[in-house]
Amino acid sequence: MAHDLGELFTAPRDFLKMNLLVMRGVLPTVAGIYQFTFTDMSGNDLPAPERCKSSRKSRYFWKSAHTIHVWDVRYDTTGSRGSAAYHLPYEPGTLRRGTLPSTAPLMLTSEMTGCTFGVARFNNGQIDICHANYQTKDGHIDVERLSRETAFCTRRFEDQNYRQQIRGAAVPNINRQASLGATIIGTNHPRQGWKIYAQQWENLNGTDFTYHDLIDL
Repeated sequence: MAHDLGELFTAPRDFLKMNLLVMRGVLPTVAGIYQFTFTDMSGNDLPAPERCKSSRKSRYFWKSAHTIHVWDVRYDTTGSRGSAAYHLPYEPGTLRRGTLPSTAPLMLTSEMTGCTFGVARFNNGQIDICHANYQTKDGHIDVERLSRETAFCTRRFEDQNYRQQIRGAAVPNINRQASLGATIIGTNHPRQGWKIYAQQWENLNGTDFTYHDLIDL
């Protein structure tokens, strides 16, 4: 039976502790509000459902009622179903920047697999976000340029935060680093405003996910 998605809007942090969102398929190329579908793969009778386990310590994880659910999140190109979310696109070799609107309940962006995500909060209440990706000529992450281009952000979430460490412990193995990534989710509460979270995950074979950490941005 599918898990209830409603808690994502009413108690987002509690929901995101026990539910991993995974961005899939073609995504919009222009920043704006679009419709997205959320499919609970843990409760979906498909030939090869995506599975998830958690390395986070909690007294609840051994109980079946508190199983981690994996949600397949996709852009609905028809615009006729799903939930509205502000989407910030990803573009190789550049920085994409947008302002979070008051009219959307959610914010999404492409999955993070080496990019830098930044948040800039201004005194007038405006919140800008960015998704940046720069590489050196030899194919490595251009840390210096990423730092320079995202210097306007008051909070940055970088490769070193989600691929080079897990809850503060270093991940020295380069091959393992390549399997680590993150999903960025923003939720817009009517009274509290925008809250932004990162879900750190590990994906070794394309279907099985290990959910490591939920990070407040």
